[in-house]
Amino acid sequence: GKAYTHSEFVKYFEKDAERNWKYSGQRAQKEAKEKEDREQATKARREAFDMAEKLKAADKAHSGSLAGAAAAHGRAAAADGPVVRTAVPVSAEDREELQRRLEECRMLEEKRRAEEEVARKAREDAARKAQKEAEQRNREEAARQAKRDAERAVRAELAVKEHEEVRRRKREEADKEIVLEVRHAGLGGHSVTLQARRGWSMLEVRRATARAVGRPEVLEFGRLLRCCADGSYKSLRDVDRLTCLLPDEGVVLMNARLDEILERSQVQDEDYHKAEARRVQPGSGGASPASAKTAKAAKGKSEGDAERPDTVEVTIRSIHTSAAQSLQVKVAATIGDVKEALANALGRPEVLNVKLLRRNNDSAGYTSLLDDEVCGSTR
Repeated sequence: GKAYTHSEFVKYFEKDAERNWKYSGQRAQKEAKEKEDREQATKARREAFDMAEKLKAADKAHSGSLAGAAAAHGRAAAADGPVVRTAVPVSAEDREELQRRLEECRMLEEKRRAEEEVARKAREDAARKAQKEAEQRNREEAARQAKRDAERAVRAELAVKEHEEVRRRKREEADKEIVLEVRHAGLGGHSVTLQARRGWSMLEVRRATARAVGRPEVLEFGRLLRCCADGSYKSLRDVDRLTCLLPDEGVVLMNARLDEILERSQVQDEDYHKAEARRVQPGSGGASPASAKTAKAAKGKSEGDAERPDTVEVTIRSIHTSAAQSLQVKVAATIGDVKEALANALGRPEVLNVKLLRRNNDSAGYTSLLDDEVCGSTR
């Protein structure tokens, strides 16, 4: 953890090298002394062995001489002749030298055994010390791990509490009542003010708008838009929430009228449900939620039926600049779907507000196409 300068770093390694050199020199001296002691002990044992062999040979020669003398004595006694006695005595100096050599060998052997015992004890002490250090390190690591686990548990608990606090704030924000203005995209200036909640989806906004003006077609054909800063419009999906809007920001309705009808008493709840079931979802190729079962049944056609292409190429040309754009859309796509595909292809949301026209057969004029009209044979 300490930061060293270059000079301190060099000085540290010089001291370390000197310490290693001194340790290696002492170790070399110790090994040389042990080698010398082993050589002396080996030499002493060899000399003692040679001396013992000499003594054995002398004792054997002496025993042979005594046996020979006894035999000669017996023969002389039998012949009444003289008796000759011979012997090879072992000198006392040789015996003392042998005893001295044996004593030196015994002392060297005891010294060697004592040194081996000291080395064995040193190794055992070092092993016990290393084991204690390892156990201490394990205990310290376990303590650090327990501390990290406790900190991790505290952080997890704080994260859970923070997540719950965020969810609680979102629920409070979703339950907060706001005043929402829904105005028509046309020039008529019709608008309606709703008491809504921040958590409402655009589908709930359309339902409230339809019931506020008494027009079920708002649910069937209406589309909600958001006005951008550059004056363009961005389409809002049914699943989008009011939380995506800025405070005091309203929405724009198109494809349906916002003026209140006079015969509201004649409109029943069933009319709203039917209108919502007939609604064509943008991007669904002209299929409404109510027709899901019909579309699923239509997929199970027989093997003998000829397969038709599910996409067609539609070319859109500007009246003023004659610029053209080709798109691949589904056969059952609506004009609104074509507008969305064109807006995505050009990257210009304001295309959602344009009018698409179709040239008449007599080439004398154009016919306006409604957003909920299926593309069909229109190319």
